[in-house]
Amino acid sequence: MPKRTTLREIQQRGKRAIKTTSIVFDRTGPVGMFVPAGIDALPRLQAAVRQYEALESLRAGWLASKKAGLDQLTDTGIDLEIKQARRERKKRST
Repeated sequence: MPKRTTLREIQQRGKRAIKTTSIVFDRTGPVGMFVPAGIDALPRLQAAVRQYEALESLRAGWLASKKAGLDQLTDTGIDLEIKQARRERKKRST
């Protein structure tokens, strides 16, 4: 996973703050990414970007479910939702 680095840390420490692949954050969230130079860094960069995108997608899903009130569902509630969806799908297909 890429290191999390703040803009302040970069301002204070300069290039010493960035020794590995780093995602740069300010108070509002991620603002960029620093990657060590060199062609051999490309696969690490691609992996880091995929991992970051996956985490952001997961966070967005959590936020959407929370806004919709779905974060409070119990196992029983989830089973009920699944049964209802299957019934509706069956009605549409017949």
